[in-house]
Amino acid sequence: MATASPTASRTVPPGPPPAVPRPPRPAGTRLPRPPDLVLAGFVCFLMCVAWRLPWLGDLGQHAAVIERLTQDLTDPGSPLVKRPGDSSPYYTPYTVLAALLARLTGLSAFATLSVCAGVNGLALVVGLRCFVRTLSRSAWAPVCAVLFMVFLWGTHLFLWSGHTSLSALCLSLSYPSTFAFSLGLYLWARLMRATRGRAGVRHWALTGLLTGTLVLIHPVMAMGALIGCAAVCAGTVRGRGRHTLARGAAATAGAVLPLLLWPYGNVLSVPDSSALDHFHVSAYQAVPERYGLALLAVPVLLLRLRRSRRDPLVLLCLGTAAVAAAGWWTGHYTWGRVLPYLMLGLQCALAVEVCAPWPRARAARTGHALLAALLAVALPLGAWAQAGTLLHLLPAGALPRAFTARVQFLPTWPGWEWAMRHVRRGDVVLTNHYLASRMLPGYGAYTVMPAWPQPEIPAAESARRATDVARALNGRTDAFLRRKAVCGAKADWLLLTWNQSIPAGQGFFTVATGPDKSRLVRVDLHC
Repeated sequence: MATASPTASRTVPPGPPPAVPRPPRPAGTRLPRPPDLVLAGFVCFLMCVAWRLPWLGDLGQHAAVIERLTQDLTDPGSPLVKRPGDSSPYYTPYTVLAALLARLTGLSAFATLSVCAGVNGLALVVGLRCFVRTLSRSAWAPVCAVLFMVFLWGTHLFLWSGHTSLSALCLSLSYPSTFAFSLGLYLWARLMRATRGRAGVRHWALTGLLTGTLVLIHPVMAMGALIGCAAVCAGTVRGRGRHTLARGAAATAGAVLPLLLWPYGNVLSVPDSSALDHFHVSAYQAVPERYGLALLAVPVLLLRLRRSRRDPLVLLCLGTAAVAAAGWWTGHYTWGRVLPYLMLGLQCALAVEVCAPWPRARAARTGHALLAALLAVALPLGAWAQAGTLLHLLPAGALPRAFTARVQFLPTWPGWEWAMRHVRRGDVVLTNHYLASRMLPGYGAYTVMPAWPQPEIPAAESARRATDVARALNGRTDAFLRRKAVCGAKADWLLLTWNQSIPAGQGFFTVATGPDKSRLVRVDLHC
């Protein structure tokens, strides 16, 4: 009788399932690289800032511009005072597009500025990435450039429109100056690629058109951007042949065209306006404390100059430094608006050098290691100076008390909704309250005396308005003259600080009191 063998009766355990092949990845698609993910994370942070939209500085002025254009796109009048005219330099392609967005969507001026802030954050990161990638093949160079751009400033907090330190950027993210700065970076990248390749006349004409648009958007910030364009062309253009002249002519024609066709007045008068100089003198103060950390790039610039005397970053830094120094020497402090471009040139030089391949020579390796060590010290110092930005996004109670007590921080301004419950859009408010004069126009009201210089207002009219405000609010002035000044200003409301008195006589009625004991007074005079 045959018997089954032990091997035959043993059960065989199941083996691993056969491997299923992955479907092929569609052609032209790739996973995002870690450097791009880091840049995307920074964009998300800026989107959070855009949603919160902290108010400190010029936000009310830009909201007022959008408010006037939303009400009347063809004849908006002056942005801050009730007078006719559409020649304000604040009516630019940036603000006109923002007003069109507000008209189409029904968004308020502040909601529209939040959208603009989100667009500006994305444009800034994309523009910087495009420019840095023309200087370095390293994928991490744009990440280092962003890191240095927001942190390598100084050890003391300084907030100014157009600056790209983290704190300043969070407060001015929705401003036209930020978009102009971003557009300047994209123009530099576009010029770098055009001069290295064989871009045709059409490419250069479009580049010129973007340059002219940049001048319209922010003529003061355009100074630094144009210096950068000149530095790029001087550092990369070779030869003076017929094709070079044709491309230059096309770019020039494209730049002049929008300046000639723009219907809202001559913005080219703004950089020459001495009325802005006293606002910008503070940009030249405490230079080591506000800008000192970026000076680590000076040896790097000297090294780049040794490699090439036509290096674009070196020419950019030399050109902007010369203009800034001339502004200090001549008293035209508005020229100090080129300082952010000087800082960016230094910061980009550091980013490119840090991400360069490790040198072989012993002396070069020593210098590279020393630079990395200095940056390891400078970056935490700069980050601590900008750390107060967290208080714009998170409540103070959510952060450690030791942090909130020591960090450098300027609190944002309180709202004026309590006054705007009574003041209607288009009403004229007579006040010299620092915050009210800067914030009420953002809600739609006018002020008698604008808080910022308005080039479209003649000097004699500005002097008369200032006299009316001073006379109407001076308690020692004769009651008849005070009432006459209120009538001359055509004021619908007075907004008085706690120590200012109501003019004697009938026709003035207190309707509301603010948290700081300021008073809103309705004017009912028969002038």
